[in-house]
Amino acid sequence: MATTWIGLVLMGLGFAFSLVSSTPATSDMKKPSEAPKPSLQPQTSDQAKKCQVQDYERLPCGEPGIKAAECNAINCCFDGQQCYYGKTVTVQCTLDGQIVLVAARDATLPKISLDSIHLLGGNTGPCSPVDSNSVFAVYQFPVTACGTTVMVQGGYVVYENRMLSSYEVGVGPRGSITRDTHFELYFQCRYSRVGLAALAIEPSAHANLLPVVVPGPLQVELRLGKGRCLSKGCEEEQIAYNSYYSAADYPVTKVLREPVYAEVRIVGRTDPNIVLVLGDCWATASPNPYSLPQWDLLVTGCPYKDDRYLTKLISVNALSGLAFPTHYRRFVLKMFTFVDTTSMAPLRETLYIHCSTAVCLPNEVESCEPACTRTNMKKPSEAPKPSLQPQTSDQAKKCQVQDYERLPCGEPGIKAAECNAINCCFDGQQCYYGKTVTVQCTLDGQIVLVAARDATLPKISLDSIHLLGGNTGPCSPVDSNSVFAVYQFPVTACGTTVMVQGGYVVYENRMLSSYEVGVGPRGSITRDTHFELYFQCRYSRVGLAALAIEPSAHANLLPVVVPGPLQVELRLGKGRCLSKGCEEEQIAYNSYYSAADYPVTKVLREPVYAEVRIVGRTDPNIVLVLGDCWATASPNPYSLPQWDLLVTGCPYKDDRYLTKLISVNALSGLAFPTHYRRFVLKMFTFVDTTSMAPLRETLYIHCSTAVCLPNEVESCEPACTRTSR
Repeated sequence: MATTWIGLVLMGLGFAFSLVSSTPATSDMKKPSEAPKPSLQPQTSDQAKKCQVQDYERLPCGEPGIKAAECNAINCCFDGQQCYYGKTVTVQCTLDGQIVLVAARDATLPKISLDSIHLLGGNTGPCSPVDSNSVFAVYQFPVTACGTTVMVQGGYVVYENRMLSSYEVGVGPRGSITRDTHFELYFQCRYSRVGLAALAIEPSAHANLLPVVVPGPLQVELRLGKGRCLSKGCEEEQIAYNSYYSAADYPVTKVLREPVYAEVRIVGRTDPNIVLVLGDCWATASPNPYSLPQWDLLVTGCPYKDDRYLTKLISVNALSGLAFPTHYRRFVLKMFTFVDTTSMAPLRETLYIHCSTAVCLPNEVESCEPACTRTNMKKPSEAPKPSLQPQTSDQAKKCQVQDYERLPCGEPGIKAAECNAINCCFDGQQCYYGKTVTVQCTLDGQIVLVAARDATLPKISLDSIHLLGGNTGPCSPVDSNSVFAVYQFPVTACGTTVMVQGGYVVYENRMLSSYEVGVGPRGSITRDTHFELYFQCRYSRVGLAALAIEPSAHANLLPVVVPGPLQVELRLGKGRCLSKGCEEEQIAYNSYYSAADYPVTKVLREPVYAEVRIVGRTDPNIVLVLGDCWATASPNPYSLPQWDLLVTGCPYKDDRYLTKLISVNALSGLAFPTHYRRFVLKMFTFVDTTSMAPLRETLYIHCSTAVCLPNEVESCEPACTRTSR
């Protein structure tokens, strides 16, 4: 087996755009009346998580002897005896003009780096923590200190500051990385005008408005930004609004979950007093804003809270380079498609965006800003990707199944060790299936597949599950409830394929399903495609006659066409989707960056499509095998820091954004698909090991490789690729 290693250079941090799904914009329209929205009260589950603080980590909140109602009123947790700070960022304003800020490390995912917290006035002197432990940092300072700004709003004096921090980074054995930027939170203390003399502030009764420049009706326009980052360090959300799609460009094609940069503006007016206000913004599948289905984007100017990918408001201020920034509103949504209300299948239709608008004159009573924009400006975190990788904490979550939902696993009286051996959960008395996809192979040649609705996030739609042979007859569920579906079928049924590997007969099938969709009061949407899982049952060759299979001792190999040494190349794909329905992971490998293109610039978390291939050989027998793939900050593959991408051909399990292996097979359109290996990583940057600050350096990717001849003993595939794809 020949082994070598290869390297490739890659640079962060910039931006590259990719395309595919649809969004023409329309101008201002009134929205039809609608059912009342759910309240914005915090949910019980979130409150419970916030208050799950270990006794030894707790920080007391409030005065000694404080009661439950008083404790809740100051945003703290009460356990019946003690009032303490929860896992969030808590802001309290005292009557003597002090601001108390308590930041919890676990307030966000990834976690906040407490050592990196800065206020507007820095992090020294009165702006440094007055108390801290491993999970909390406490700040207390006068309302006039630490860079706090002051303004008058609606009869109140408002003091505002900002907390800025980095996130905890991924720490590996040979280096540390991050794919995140920073956490930003604006917070306020509001004091009524009673007794303001002590603060030496006397606001006038009304702001002095400049004269209206041009009287008359207003015209409002909705358009989509199309600017792209072409240099390091640029901010995608700002650059996007440097240029716009023209009327001839619509419909614009986007992929699911791709950012869509929307802007609403007042056209042809120069009145410095007026402020554009967004009411509701929503999407439909037709130009008629009253048509169904509909999906809310903004409700009274704020992100629709029942969307798992919250619409994000983009600040437009004096730094935006606009003559009249108050005439503009901007927001970003993640691309989606409506689904059929009966089959829940995605509908490949055009989306139309609508917004209701108003014009406002700001004064002490009316700030013209939606309620949500001044309390929390932190970026919403991305929803986690579907994953079936078990970890210790995940194991506990997997087994959190309500008693009335449990399905028994194994024979009556089964012991804990036997229960665990068949991938089930044991609570001391009962063996039951967990929240995952469980595959079991019986001695009499049956495959048992138990799919849990909660195996992934978003949830699996159990009604949509198909095997290779469909979902009828023996391929339909033999049992089910609201959270599980059970399938049992012979290894020779339901489209199962058979192969011989290393002295075993291997039966393989595939489970395919859609995800549960976002259901709104007037329509349903999805931003996801489908869930796909390949599973196997492996039987030793002893007693195979009963299965009527007699494999040959060795596969008949074709002759080697060209003897000689091998050359291996690592390169990056740059193909982009330009039509609806294309698969980005396949199109990416239609074209490649040339040597002159390197270093290639990418933004954090942008997909990087890597390919390793054998060059100049036509031997049909050989299979390229990847060993380890890793990244460094210099061309030397042995230099530090390093970050693993693949370990013995499989994704490095301690990376929160797992590298993804891309299948290369006969359908890939390649003459010799076994000569190729492909994988996708999410762009990152190394961080300084002392300060944990991101390092804006070039990344170099390296891979060790080998060449393999497949036979019954050696399949030439890494262990991870045959159980879940």
